[in-house]
Amino acid sequence: MKKTVLTSFMLFGLLFASCGNAEESKTSGSTSTIKFDNEKDEMSYFYGLTRIENLKNAQFYGELNKAMIISGFKENITIDSATVKTMNVQISKLIGERGQDFNAQYVDSGSFYLGKFDKYMLIVQLKEFGLEEFFNNKMVEKGFEDAINGKNAMSEARKTELREKVSDMVGKVYVEKQMKDGVAFLENNKKNNPKVKVTPSGLQYQVMKEGKGPKPKSTSKVKVHYHGTTPNGEVFDSSVKRGEPASFGLNQVIAGWTEGLQLMAVGSKYKFYVPQELAYGANPQPGSAIKPYMPLVFEVELLAIEK
Repeated sequence: MKKTVLTSFMLFGLLFASCGNAEESKTSGSTSTIKFDNEKDEMSYFYGLTRIENLKNAQFYGELNKAMIISGFKENITIDSATVKTMNVQISKLIGERGQDFNAQYVDSGSFYLGKFDKYMLIVQLKEFGLEEFFNNKMVEKGFEDAINGKNAMSEARKTELREKVSDMVGKVYVEKQMKDGVAFLENNKKNNPKVKVTPSGLQYQVMKEGKGPKPKSTSKVKVHYHGTTPNGEVFDSSVKRGEPASFGLNQVIAGWTEGLQLMAVGSKYKFYVPQELAYGANPQPGSAIKPYMPLVFEVELLAIEK
């Protein structure tokens, strides 16, 4: 598993994709007067206010039914596959499978489900990042409604302050949650799997088959078959699935592999449970299922030492 370094780490690309910068978040039009009881209310309103920027940039935005978008966003959402399927079907009727074939016949229903989809994504993202308690749903809805209607109850200076504060807060909460979840996974694995051994670095391994060949050094080039998954079992990389072994130097891979492969004799097959600090840490592979600070699981078979 080769090392990957990101030039920029957009930890919250999905959650704050629609926040943009101060200029992008301006909402022209009439002023909305809202009483904020606390900063949580302000952050929630700010998030709702800035959430629709991506939708506003769509070429068909001017043809949508704004009232129906708001209605969809305020709809109670059930987080399940049936809800996703329904939303996809209804939105596709409006804008086509590729989002380029606008059909005015479905403008009301499509607008409703676009709003509902945005609310669905909000709930999923806040839940995934462990942030539900930090946002007031009604204030998020109010901010979203005001943005759709061209209203604004917040100065640009205050939005800039809140953007920085929310990003800092989200970053702290997300990192803490990810690291806590990772530690819990490894502790439970160690506790519940008597076959697991732990090295001083924290690398966990389980011998599935012990070979009788030589062991590689930290500078060796090896040939392996491997199968990598997240803690919940999602496959992110697998030479086994590709049907072709991989070759690489042990000084070119994540630290967990450099250490773990040196424990193996040629012909061995081990299962590694790699702590995040021996994997990708804050910089996971772009576009993969690996999240920041996530421990990883690998089944690795050492086929040969090539040099």
